[in-house]
Amino acid sequence: MENPALYKIGINRECFSKLIFIKWIIYALWHGLVIFAIVHFGLLNHQTAQADGKDIGFWVSGMAIFGVCIFVANFELA
Repeated sequence: MENPALYKIGINRECFSKLIFIKWIIYALWHGLVIFAIVHFGLLNHQTAQADGKDIGFWVSGMAIFGVCIFVANFELA
C-alpha cells in the first residue's frame, strides 16, 4: 500500500471488466475456429489418406488440432 497509484488500474476496472472478458472470449473463439477450419479441412479432404490407404479420421485430426492449439497458445504467450 506504499504506492496507491499501482492499485488504481484495478479500482477503475481498466484491465478487468465484463467487456474486456467478452472480448478475450471472442478472440479465443476466433482462434479456435480458424485452427479447426484449417486443420480439419486440410486433413479430411478426399485426397488425404494414410500410407495404407485408409482415411485419416477424426482421431488424427483431433490430435493435430490439439497440437496446433498448444503451439498457438505458446506463441501468444511469448
